[in-house]
Amino acid sequence: MGMARRRVRKLSKKEAKAAFKEGVKRQERESVVKTEQKAEKLGLEVPSVLTVREFAVILKLSVTEVIGTLVKNGVMATINESIDFDTMAIIGDELGYNIKLKIENTNIQIEKTPTKKKLKPRRSRENQITRCHPFD
Repeated sequence: MGMARRRVRKLSKKEAKAAFKEGVKRQERESVVKTEQKAEKLGLEVPSVLTVREFAVILKLSVTEVIGTLVKNGVMATINESIDFDTMAIIGDELGYNIKLKIENTNIQIEKTPTKKKLKPRRSRENQITRCHPFD
């Protein structure tokens, strides 16, 4: 004949609950490992000031996740508020990122070109008074 099929029995409620909890624990362990791997891999350079939205885009995370982490650290910020580098470094560290300050080019070169202006001859003060008050 053929091979007999083995019948799979249905799990009891306790067994199902235990299996579910084990699955959740496994997922949490996997996410912790992924976060640790992310921290090793991702070193980001950011400017000294960014909005929360721009910071979330750089981290490639949702804005709500970044705001949630800010609130956990006692910073009440909205999506359009600016945050400084120190705050970004703390939040980035908590989210598993190595945040570094981007060095901006502060040497602005201004070229001064000599301009030759033709100066108009100055009028005497008497002429101006006469012009301003013709009926005196």
